[in-house]
Amino acid sequence: MKHINKKLFNKIEKNLNLITRHPEHTFWIITLLHYNLSLIFFLCIYLFPAKTLQFKIGVFFWSLSMIANILSNGSFLIRFEKHLLRERSWNGIYEILSLFKISNTKENIHKVFHYFSLITYYTILGKIYLFN
Repeated sequence: MKHINKKLFNKIEKNLNLITRHPEHTFWIITLLHYNLSLIFFLCIYLFPAKTLQFKIGVFFWSLSMIANILSNGSFLIRFEKHLLRERSWNGIYEILSLFKISNTKENIHKVFHYFSLITYYTILGKIYLFN
């Protein structure tokens, strides 16, 4: 899987560097797209009623991201960000854990991811079945 990811990452990076002309700019564009789109989908889930199209779109893309995380054994986009940055210590959004006095270990990252995913999952179920 690592070999496939590396080949795919290199191809994507090569094409994006043609557009941005600098690897660091490519990193920032991918990072901002990743986190802004994620924020939009979460806001669609948390802010809109279950019967709206925005909620359904948010649930659809959240479900796709969960399936992608399961199939790729972690976040594909965070791995791509690490590849672009050429730094293994980059943990994406989980870099803010230190602000909450939580050590930035792999175990804590997994716990935060699972807790946030469960909260989102139960919010979706609650909105669909309880708050109609």
